[in-house]
Amino acid sequence: GNSVADDKVMLGLKKAMGDIAADPNKLEAAIMLFHKASHAVKTSQVGQKLLERATNLEALWRWQLSCATVGEELKNTIKSVLLNEAKLNGQEPDTSSEEAPHDLAELSRLAKEAATFGDELRFEAVEALEVVNR
Repeated sequence: GNSVADDKVMLGLKKAMGDIAADPNKLEAAIMLFHKASHAVKTSQVGQKLLERATNLEALWRWQLSCATVGEELKNTIKSVLLNEAKLNGQEPDTSSEEAPHDLAELSRLAKEAATFGDELRFEAVEALEVVNR
């Protein structure tokens, strides 16, 4: 009956919350399954607390993933800009090339995005702005 399915839904949600890879998509899928559980489970105090914790954890995992992605993009773009500067070292920059301004525009965009992650990407954001403002 319903109780077996409900048990599986609750267990699935608990397992997804304990995912060592912290995969927000797996947790989202488990949350969606929870919403298909019986009314009794969905409205129970235990079910509501579990759902709240799972929803908060999913948001945290998505934030961490975004932070890591932006941090990686920022590091790669800083590296790219610095490599371009090294190539041009001692030479006048070729103003017909759109590569450098594009890299700087991208670096500036990423620096602003990194700033939204506060202390997590503060060093990278400051480094990027210093490179852009040279």
